[in-house]
Amino acid sequence: MIYEYEKPYYEQNMPGDENRVLLRGWINEPIHIDHQTENGAVYATKLRVERISGVVDLIPLYIKESKLVFLNVRPKVGDFMEVEGCFHSKHVYSEQNKRILKNYVFVAKIAFSSLTLPCLNEIHLTGRVLRCGKARSTIGGRHLVDFLLKVQRKTHRFSKIPCIIWGEHRAAIMAEAGEGAKLELVGRIQSRDYPKIEDGLETIRTVYEVSVTDFEIKDV
Repeated sequence: MIYEYEKPYYEQNMPGDENRVLLRGWINEPIHIDHQTENGAVYATKLRVERISGVVDLIPLYIKESKLVFLNVRPKVGDFMEVEGCFHSKHVYSEQNKRILKNYVFVAKIAFSSLTLPCLNEIHLTGRVLRCGKARSTIGGRHLVDFLLKVQRKTHRFSKIPCIIWGEHRAAIMAEAGEGAKLELVGRIQSRDYPKIEDGLETIRTVYEVSVTDFEIKDV
């Protein structure tokens, strides 16, 4: 059972692109206060979701305090949970004072789930391509293209969501559509670490992106 909550102000019959995330996995770190808003505290944690291949994605969650209060038991590390929400973004500053894009799932619904169910990682998005790279191939010969999708929220703001498409034919189609194309897509959220040189020092940065499994170009 997914617990329903009263719709917040940003879901009250305002236009916006589709942005729906369904996740099922284990709470990976203690839930803690991330920041305060005029409507109360916002808590953060990460959900550990395993792929069929065994690879693990650690997906950041933001949860409003009101949603945690509604639960009889506060979720703890190791709990197997199912959540529904939206994939959002905001700009933050690194320790080196560099402006970076941070993506996270803003949770709308929560349920404690049965361990007999498999992990789940599914995202549905509609938006416009804000920036698109060229189709290219890896050293191992795999073809891909990455792009940034602009997804309108149900406010005047929007989220910037990094996406990646694999496969020579599919990558070529996406690259040809390019910036400004309107897309509907289905995929999964994945986490990826990469080394970054800042001020002469190498740091490991984690990015969160959507690996697209299916998409449709609505217009260009």
